[in-house]
Amino acid sequence: MRIVVCDDELAEVQLICQIIREFCEERQVSAEIKGITDYKDFLQDAARVRADIVVLDIFMGKYNGMDAARILRQFNSDCALIFVTSSEDYALEAFAVTASHYLLKPVTREKLAEALGRTRFFRKDRKCLHVNVDYVERRIPIDDIEYMETVAHKTRLHLRGGGQVDTNLSLMRIAEQLQAEDQFIDCYRGIVVNADYIDVVEETAIILQSKREVPIARKRYGELHKRYGEYLFRKMRSEMRMK
Repeated sequence: MRIVVCDDELAEVQLICQIIREFCEERQVSAEIKGITDYKDFLQDAARVRADIVVLDIFMGKYNGMDAARILRQFNSDCALIFVTSSEDYALEAFAVTASHYLLKPVTREKLAEALGRTRFFRKDRKCLHVNVDYVERRIPIDDIEYMETVAHKTRLHLRGGGQVDTNLSLMRIAEQLQAEDQFIDCYRGIVVNADYIDVVEETAIILQSKREVPIARKRYGELHKRYGEYLFRKMRSEMRMK
């Protein structure tokens, strides 16, 4: 999971990032947390790397965070957007950009924890992979994993947003936890990819939506292509039934 905090006051950014860090540790959720104090830097980051949760100040000097939110939605339509501000005047506009929460300053741990807890990323029923990282049990949301690979007797989980987690749990043991999750497909010896992140399947490599490339074993191409097509068909039928 990737969380971005943008406020033109450095102290406010540091406070919010610390609260989020502690909240994630309590929930045993792995997250990359980035603080930004410049409006233009925030927009560049939004265009370059996808965020799952954005905490955004509305008043940032001569810039307006609501304008930034509208631009953000062009790059990222489904991130959880939490506004922090000293005024109630923008509540209706926040609704228009599908904000998850609208917090009035001063931001407290209780207020922010409640806002984070209401996002889909911290739902108690969210399916998670349980792994040990540096002798501490961590819960990694399954839908955050782009692909997994064996590296130096460990399993490396490559996460949405560019983060990664190394665990001593073998890829075989992880596969046992994921037996019911049919989006994970073997593509190479010691590499398993999440089909939800596949952009293009080529003969020798998979191009992910993040532009990462994952190799495909030549002898597995036919089976992988078939399984990927079957998964997309099942997913499409499932989504149609939900409508």
